[in-house]
Amino acid sequence: MRIFINRVKFFYDKKKNKTDNEACFAGKKRGGLIMNSCRNREVACYMRCLVSVLVLCCILFAGCGIADREVETAEVAKEQTQQSQDESQNESISQASEPDEEQTAFAQTDADAKPDEENVDADMEADGKEAADSDETKESAKAEIEYEGLVCKINGTAYDLQELGSPANAIMDAKQVGDWVIIEGHVNPHVGVYHILSLLTGKMEYTLSGAGLTWPGEDVTKGVYSAYHEIYDFEGNVIGKTNGAEVSELSISEDGTEITAVDFDGNTFVFHRESGGIKEDGADAADGFSKLLALYKEAQDGAYSQEQVESLGLKTELLQNAWPWAASEEAVRYLFFDVDQDGKDELIITYYGEIKDIYGSDGKGCVYAYGCPYRGIASIYNDGMLEELMAATMQSASTTWYRYDAETGRYFPLLGMHYTPGKNEGENATYYTFACDEKLDEAKESCKETGEMPVWIWDHARDLTEEEYNAMCPKTEEVKLPEGNLLSEFKL
Repeated sequence: MRIFINRVKFFYDKKKNKTDNEACFAGKKRGGLIMNSCRNREVACYMRCLVSVLVLCCILFAGCGIADREVETAEVAKEQTQQSQDESQNESISQASEPDEEQTAFAQTDADAKPDEENVDADMEADGKEAADSDETKESAKAEIEYEGLVCKINGTAYDLQELGSPANAIMDAKQVGDWVIIEGHVNPHVGVYHILSLLTGKMEYTLSGAGLTWPGEDVTKGVYSAYHEIYDFEGNVIGKTNGAEVSELSISEDGTEITAVDFDGNTFVFHRESGGIKEDGADAADGFSKLLALYKEAQDGAYSQEQVESLGLKTELLQNAWPWAASEEAVRYLFFDVDQDGKDELIITYYGEIKDIYGSDGKGCVYAYGCPYRGIASIYNDGMLEELMAATMQSASTTWYRYDAETGRYFPLLGMHYTPGKNEGENATYYTFACDEKLDEAKESCKETGEMPVWIWDHARDLTEEEYNAMCPKTEEVKLPEGNLLSEFKL
């Protein structure tokens, strides 16, 4: 600033000297007036310089103030920025040092989920001990089994099959399967007997007559076995049949649902337990059953004579009860029932609750399956068997077992127990026979051709022992049939 002022004074003095010289030169010519004029100009010049200096100072001072304010503003902004950064940093540090509840929960969960090595080792040691204990338990659960003759000893307890009434004449094998012990007894070349003991109860829980008993894994209760040409489940229900030849091999899938049977002719059959038996294609018998019931209803409503009934084509054992000419409308009922559990119903006619007529289907139409004779009582079992008790006289009686054949829709005689005084020269009045042996297929073909049961079927029967007879008899319970519907109320 000072330098600037000096520079102004220098130029001013220089100009002044020049002006003075000129004025003096001129004054000499003009006199005193000129001297006064020079002084006035000098004062004005000084005033102009002073004003210029003042203006310049103001400008300089204003510029310095603006610069100072800008610097000050920049410093304030810088301080505010720095303060914001410090606050943000402090807040971040605070958040990092004090985690929220969710992070704390996650951290705690992770800590709990990661046991230390000592806990892991302890758990592994405990698991190993439990596994060892389990193995020892399994080992201790093994039964001690030995057998000789008809006596099987299990864990020191002797089981005499003869005392149990078994038809077996020898023990073929005895083995443990889970909590069960299966004792296989020999009866004849076709069938055996299986006595199944529970290790939990120490009792013989099941007795099965047949051959080829097999099961999935260690679940004996899902086992299947065969008896001649039929396959049974553990409860004695028929789940499959061959074409008539005896089953030679039997196997079951791991889940117990698929059963494969091979007969002695080399044919293979596959059955599925879910189906509840064999599902065979054929004509629907429902329409035929309805037509039959319509004929029964016509005969009853008209109180027909025996000749009139026979003229309708009806074959019925109700005639022996003076039906329909002298029977009550409350006497006769009908019902549909699956006698062999193959998924197809048969028609049953009852007289005051007793079975009189049974109709089946041969795949083409309705056929007369069975008729209970006079003085006879018939009972149905859930494996397709029918028991017929017959009291012919006071001194003669018989029990005949029939097996329903789904192919022909008829019951074929299977076993017979007969009581006749004087037979075998009085030594034993009771004898046993097996009717359908090698002639079963021939009997079926004759039945298909003639529509009647061949009368010669008992001519080819062979004698059985009492043990063989008992082994072949059904072990299932008698079926309690529903009451059925009154024939008088039937409507086509």
